[in-house]
Amino acid sequence: MPIDPGRLREVVHIRAPQTAQDEAGQPLPGHTDVCTVRAEVRYLSGMEALKAGAPVSTVRASMLVRRTAAINHSHVAVLGTTVFNILAVQPADDQGYMYLVCEATQ
Repeated sequence: MPIDPGRLREVVHIRAPQTAQDEAGQPLPGHTDVCTVRAEVRYLSGMEALKAGAPVSTVRASMLVRRTAAINHSHVAVLGTTVFNILAVQPADDQGYMYLVCEATQ
């Protein structure tokens, strides 16, 4: 059964680690834009824990997006102010889509 494109309600910015270097040849921190996609975001789980005495929240999500070769597991997905690490890129049942398995730690 084809996926209804109306399900893709969220705007997600895909970014890659920056490869620029400073004058000393050291890598500059940050990311560069790869593409912007529409997605259906489903939150799979979340947990809160203490690490080094500070509360840390971890959220796992699955993002359904149109298939594109521009996205891979080294990228991050930015939804609003939350930055998700892309853990895996998996094909969806419909050939024109794929899932991004993501995790965000705050």
